[in-house]
Amino acid sequence: MKRTKYRLALFIATAALLRAECDCTHYPWKPESCYDTCSRKVLMGATRTQLKDAVGLSVSTVDDVIRGRSENFENLTAEERSEIRERLANLSEAAVQQLRSALQ
Repeated sequence: MKRTKYRLALFIATAALLRAECDCTHYPWKPESCYDTCSRKVLMGATRTQLKDAVGLSVSTVDDVIRGRSENFENLTAEERSEIRERLANLSEAAVQQLRSALQ
């Protein structure tokens, strides 16, 4: 039992360390494990204008993202999640520049 707890604690600490090493200011986000961390930073920190103009989300999706910040984004539909994934996977360099403040 002690060994299992130790392994679990080590796994959690390693995962946290890996996420802490994500540099979201360089796009595309590497390693691939940083994609979720950096995407969350964009969704949590970008302004309404940045989400609409830089990311290219629809107005209704932007509204739901803003509302979803306090709900861990559980309010987003599968379609909205798909739109967000697609847009964040294909950001232009200009869009990344516009999002710098949200990615720090």
